Amino acid sequence: MQVDLRGQVAAIVGAGHGVGRAAARQMAKNGALVEELGGNPSVADLAGARVRRGRLDILVNVALGPEVAPTSIEGYCRGAADSMVKGGRIVNITSALGLVSARGEAGFSAACAAVLSLTRTLALEYGARGILVNAVAVGAHDDDGPRGERLLSHVPLARAGSSEEIAAAVLFLVDPDNSYTTGHVMTVDGGWSAGYARNF
Repeated sequence: MQVDLRGQVAAIVGAGHGVGRAAARQMAKNGALVEELGGNPSVADLAGARVRRGRLDILVNVALGPEVAPTSIEGYCRGAADSMVKGGRIVNITSALGLVSARGEAGFSAACAAVLSLTRTLALEYGARGILVNAVAVGAHDDDGPRGERLLSHVPLARAGSSEEIAAAVLFLVDPDNSYTTGHVMTVDGGWSAGYARNF
């Protein structure tokens, strides 16, 4: 997928995750100047990235680790939005378990659901400033570990997704030509959340 991100500065929180690395690669390939931050940076680290580049146009938060911290995600979003101008983009990536709960995943599901609710709330708050806030809810993927393996039996496409496929969804949401999408949760899960794929 190709979009024109020339001259834009993107910060990736969680760039050490496979999905974060893929998003960083894809944005750089499409012309963005990319600042890669670790999985749990401080808001000051994010501000430092902005100072180094002189601006910040795109923020991507990868919230797929074992402990998703919605309050930290909110801090990153607000810290970035404070310096963004009209056209700024924020994308939060979390698990589709935030949309459809699973047995044994109460804490993780609740945290992911909080990230999705936060995304919608911030879209309402920042819309008047022209800052778009969206989310990508992912299913089983190539960097998911045992949790992803448990989901595969219910995936209609019968395979895990790739980090590059998820990065393509992020590119769609940050594309400057996609200027009227905000508060949206894009599900990239091979159909897992559409319903049970096996017969009863």
